[in-house]
Amino acid sequence: PLGEYVNNRFYRGIVTGLNQAFVVDRTTRDRLIAEHTSSTEILKPFLRGRDVKRWRVNYQDLWLIFTRKGTQINNYPAIKRHLEQFRESLEKRLNVVRDGDEWFQIPYAINYWQEFERSKIVIPAIAQSVEYAADFSGYYGNDKTSICVTDEVEFLLGILNSKIMWWFIQQIAASKQGGFYEFKPMYVTKIPILSTTDETKKAIETLVDYILFLAKELKDIPSHGVALAASAEDKLMLSYFEQILNAIVMELYLPEELHAANKYFMRHIRTENLPSLKEMKGNKIESLRVIFRRIFDRDHPLRVNNYFLDSMEVVRQIGGKL
Repeated sequence: PLGEYVNNRFYRGIVTGLNQAFVVDRTTRDRLIAEHTSSTEILKPFLRGRDVKRWRVNYQDLWLIFTRKGTQINNYPAIKRHLEQFRESLEKRLNVVRDGDEWFQIPYAINYWQEFERSKIVIPAIAQSVEYAADFSGYYGNDKTSICVTDEVEFLLGILNSKIMWWFIQQIAASKQGGFYEFKPMYVTKIPILSTTDETKKAIETLVDYILFLAKELKDIPSHGVALAASAEDKLMLSYFEQILNAIVMELYLPEELHAANKYFMRHIRTENLPSLKEMKGNKIESLRVIFRRIFDRDHPLRVNNYFLDSMEVVRQIGGKL
């Protein structure tokens, strides 16, 4: 299971007890740093559950004042002045009253805080689909998120954002109104991770890199006009790479079923010998378009096999479109 695969490096997001005091916007952050440069040391980029989208985070420029246990508040005069405004409310928090924490401290001795600064997968607490995001920027998260720390972000993200793992979560996780499911560590850690060949792993990582790159490039697409028309093919490309990735993961988990129906994906990916994003020289998006046009050709075996994948009973059971 995933929990064992990552050596149980799953952690919940941070509860402050008073977000009004500890979570600030860019303007306040810049002011605190202008007032005293030491503020930089304990201001951390901060995500909420709603900022976590499929593949990528939609960062809203919020910052956490991270005054953990042991913080010498007098070394941070601007931060101290800011928190003083909320002192009365801060002193009423449970961690101060019951646990004897200093009034300015973030609750709980968060002894895993450095894990937030490593490469990881960010997971929203509840979602209507698989919405795991890659994070290489050291974001901290609130209690509506959890993190999975790993050096294999791309490989695991490819598995987690697949249809088969959405189906798996629906079998084991608590459901909420409106088609939402809980993505708590107690459920996500149980996701089965199969051992795989280096070749399959590399194919998954390569496609996820393509997807992460395109998801970032396409995030600010205009909603009308010439620019929109130009981006339509790129959106299709992103969607198609996701479909092929999903098919590879399906083949990894259900090889007998797919091969019995003569649905092969890895053997055709092998023939393509897809270059990694790092190997691409010059305009990466143009290089990706060339690959896309080739494997999206209506006679290409990847497209043919993918097109008929949903006709398989087992695939239909696993369900629907993402």
